[in-house]
Amino acid sequence: AGFQFEVNTVNGAFVLTYEFFNIRDRIIITKAGFILFDTGCVSTDPDIPISQIVSYTENSQNSNFINIIVFGGCV
Repeated sequence: AGFQFEVNTVNGAFVLTYEFFNIRDRIIITKAGFILFDTGCVSTDPDIPISQIVSYTENSQNSNFINIIVFGGCV
């Protein structure tokens, strides 16, 4: 599954909070083709959500879109 949202600033940050439970999943966050964050293929404790600050800066592509790609059930 994938999601995209527009940001109105060239530099910024947001908090990503996720729970993978007992199933190994992966999240990759990109901006203009550059990887900002990659969880790797992991599972998490179902009772403890994970929060991660994801920062972005201006790049040569100057894209205003953040892409979040979720790979469910990765191996």
